[in-house]
Amino acid sequence: MSKKSAPVVEFSSSEGDQNDDDFEEDRKVLQRKAKQGKKRGRQDGDGDDAQTCVCGAQWHSSGLHRICCLKCGHLFGKSCILKWVASNHNCPICKKRAVPADIRPLYTSKFAVQDNSDREAFNAAIAKETALRRQADADLQCVRARYDRLQARFRHLHAVLSRNATVFKVAEAVPACNARSLTFHDASRSVLFTTGGAFHRVSQLDSQHCRKIDAGHAGDIRNLQCCPDLGSLNVLSAGVDKRVRVSSLQSESSILGYEVNQAAWSCAWVSTFVIVAGTASGSMYVFDIRKSRDVLAQIQCRVPAGLQSLCVLPSGDAPDVSLLYAGPGHAGVVSVDAGWSNPNWHDFEFDARRCCSASYDAAADRISLSMRGDDEVAHIVVDRGSGDVVHCVADGYTTSAMLGRSSIFTDESLGSCLVVSGDETSRSPWVWSASTGLTIAKLPSHTSRVLDVAYSRSAAMLATLSDEQLLLFKPALG
Repeated sequence: MSKKSAPVVEFSSSEGDQNDDDFEEDRKVLQRKAKQGKKRGRQDGDGDDAQTCVCGAQWHSSGLHRICCLKCGHLFGKSCILKWVASNHNCPICKKRAVPADIRPLYTSKFAVQDNSDREAFNAAIAKETALRRQADADLQCVRARYDRLQARFRHLHAVLSRNATVFKVAEAVPACNARSLTFHDASRSVLFTTGGAFHRVSQLDSQHCRKIDAGHAGDIRNLQCCPDLGSLNVLSAGVDKRVRVSSLQSESSILGYEVNQAAWSCAWVSTFVIVAGTASGSMYVFDIRKSRDVLAQIQCRVPAGLQSLCVLPSGDAPDVSLLYAGPGHAGVVSVDAGWSNPNWHDFEFDARRCCSASYDAAADRISLSMRGDDEVAHIVVDRGSGDVVHCVADGYTTSAMLGRSSIFTDESLGSCLVVSGDETSRSPWVWSASTGLTIAKLPSHTSRVLDVAYSRSAAMLATLSDEQLLLFKPALG
C-alpha cells in the first residue's frame, strides 16, 4: 500500500513578491509609529510626571507648592496654579474654565513628588537666622559709630588737657552750711549764696570778708536774684515759706515781702520795679514793688508742675514780656503783653518733660535746657537767633534726684560759649562747649553734689555751690 504524499501548495513567483512587499511596508509603518509613541511618551512624562507646566518646578508633598489638581484632572503645584486660575480663570492645559475653589489637594503615593516637609522647616530657620544676622550687623554698625564718636571725643579732650590742666582754676573756697542758691552782684563786686532763710555776701576781692543778711524767710530760700539795674542794691528771694521778699544790701535787711499760694521755687527781675515769682504748683505771680500789697498779675502754666527756673528774655523794641520757664515735667517760653494779659505759649520742638533747669546767655542769644533721668541726661542748647533750632546736645554726665541748676554763658577770655553743670557721680562741675557739645573740662570736685552755678561776665568769674561749699574759679588762661 503506497503512502499518499502531502498536498503541496504552489505559489507563483508574482504572488510571493507581492506578499514580501506588503510585509516590509507594514513593518516600516509599525516601527515609525513605535518611535513616535516613545517620543510622545517622553514629552508627556517630562511635563506631567514630576513638575508643573506653569512654573516648571517640581511638586512637593507639603507646603506652598504641594501637588493638587483641577476638576479636569490635570496636575499642578498649588502656589502657581492658584495664581494662574486667579488671573486666567481656566486650566493652562485643556483651557477648561476653573476657579480657585476647583483646586483640590491630592493625597497619594502613586506620584513621584519631592518630600519637602523638613526643607520648609530648614528654610524658615535659615530666614530667621538671616534676619538675626542682619540685625546683629546693624547693631554692630551702631556700636562702631558710637565708638568712633567716643574716640574723637577722647582725642579732643586729650588735646585740650595737654594744652592746659583745666579751663578754670580755683581762686577761692568758702565753707557753707545748708546752702542752696547762688548769684553775683556785679555793682558791689560780691557773691551771694543762701543758707537756710538767710543769705551770705562774700567779697570777690577778699573771700574772708563775709556778711550774713537775714532775708526774713521762715523756711529755706530756693532762689536768689539781684536787680539788673547797676545802681540798685536790692536782692529778690523766693522761699518755701510761700513768701517772696526784697532785701537791701545797703541796710542788710528785708524791706518788702509778698505772699503766694504755694512754696516759691524761683524768681526774676523783669525791670527795676517789676518782679515775678514761680511756685511749686506752676503759677507765676507778678508784683510791682512800688505797690506793697497788690498782685499785678497771675499766670498759670498749662502743666501744674513746679517752676525751678525763670529767666526774662529780651523782646527788642516790642512792649511784650517773654519769660523762659522750666521745671520737672515742662519747659517753654510764654509771652504776655504790656498789661500782663493774653499769654502766648511757645513749646520747644523736642520733648521737655524731663527738663529740670533752664538758663539764658544774652551774649550768644542761646538757651540751655538741662534734662535728667536714669538713661538719658543731656544739656540741650537752643539757638534763638536761628528760630529756636537745637544747636547741640551735651551729654555724658549723671544727675541726682535733687533739682540742681546749670548755667550757659560766654567767656570772653576763652572766646566761646560754655555750659556748666554739676555731675552727680564725681561731685564736680563739668564744662561743655555750647558749639560742639564736647566736654572741655572737669573742674575740681566739691565735698557734696553741686546745686547751683553762676557766672559774672564783668568779673570773669565762675562760681559753683554745694550745700557745704562755695568755689570761685578764674579762667586758667587769664
